Amino acid sequence: MDSNNLIPKIDLQQQTGKSVDSQAAAIRAACEETGFFVITGHDISTAVMEACRDAAIDFFDRPISEKKRVQQL
Repeated sequence: MDSNNLIPKIDLQQQTGKSVDSQAAAIRAACEETGFFVITGHDISTAVMEACRDAAIDFFDRPISEKKRVQQL
């Protein structure tokens, strides 16, 4: 597979000790080059990730009128 077609992986364990600017630059590059990325080494439990996914699915399944009432910060 061509390396240009790979999904960028950002390992937060390898980012330890790096500046916030360096971490942000890695995320920005991934967003600009492919539009998405995978984050590993974050120590977030599977249960929390599944709960977030379920909440997102629930939200996006709602009618647009309900979604428009959500305040954006």
